[in-house]
Amino acid sequence: MAKFKVLNKYKDLELDRELEPEEEVEMTVKRAKEVEKKLAEQVPNKTFLERLD
Repeated sequence: MAKFKVLNKYKDLELDRELEPEEEVEMTVKRAKEVEKKLAEQVPNKTFLERLD
């Protein structure tokens, strides 16, 4: 598991809640890539997660 900082608000379906900017969340790198890919389709030119470790 890796730590990520949320950069833009989004609803995480796996966690079943909205993640707010500046919030730290743990997830696998694979899951983070899936989230970025899915959100990039819906909202181009925005980054939603930043890896902290």
